[in-house]
Amino acid sequence: MEPSFITIDLDLESERDLQPILDAFSPTAFVLHHARTGDLDFARLEMDGLEIEKDPDVALNKFCELVEALPADLREQWDQCSKRILDLGYDSGDERPERGCHWTLIQSETIARLARNGFALGFSLYPVPPEDEFIPPE
Repeated sequence: MEPSFITIDLDLESERDLQPILDAFSPTAFVLHHARTGDLDFARLEMDGLEIEKDPDVALNKFCELVEALPADLREQWDQCSKRILDLGYDSGDERPERGCHWTLIQSETIARLARNGFALGFSLYPVPPEDEFIPPE
């Protein structure tokens, strides 16, 4: 298997309850985790797989669309979040790609749009487990 893009998670952190933002993003994005720890509310969301088309640039723009569609009161709450991280997840693969490496293009317009919406970017590379560790589904 060659390296490949999997998905994008959105991590949010705020002193305020994130539930109104989570509700506004549903059903396009769904909540993987939502909890309050001390004074901070944390949520991790993922875009519905049908929305991202396995293209990170498309997926990043979909997240921007969600933020840009927020009503003014929720946009203000969004802007007050202490973390707004889009984490691009990739499978590392166990084969060398034909072109020598896995390459992803994020358009300059997308980068500018992400910045206008207050996003930070992270990248997670998930290793492929060795064959002897693979447990097939029953």
